[in-house]
Amino acid sequence: MLLLAFANLALIVRLYAQTPEACAVPTTSADAGGSVTAGIGQEFAVVLMSQPSTGYSWSISTDPDPSVAVAVDSVALPPASSLVGAPGRKCFRFMATGAGDTQICFSYARPFESGVPPAQSLEVQVSIAAASGTGVPVQLPGAS
Repeated sequence: MLLLAFANLALIVRLYAQTPEACAVPTTSADAGGSVTAGIGQEFAVVLMSQPSTGYSWSISTDPDPSVAVAVDSVALPPASSLVGAPGRKCFRFMATGAGDTQICFSYARPFESGVPPAQSLEVQVSIAAASGTGVPVQLPGAS
């Protein structure tokens, strides 16, 4: 039993150690306001609450204008609780490629259900300045 507890702790430590820096310290949804500001060449992140045990997952439904920002990757962040079915977060990382404004749209759906509208959709406004911006990851409201 004790060995299993240590194995679980080691797995959790490895998961957090692999969390990309841009995903590590998201702002609150109240601070985010659905917009991101960053500077050219800077990485930024959008972190969404999710409940993967329900079969739902977040995906990018409309990519940003590639002359302004490009998607780097996405990673599932572990839940804060060890309870089975606890909500987690999904972090989408982007790189600012040029000055300008764009939007990124996300949808929360079950990928195995074709022809069914998403349970949630959201849009994030992105503004990239020639001078470096905050590059702070944004956590928006998501599925609970």
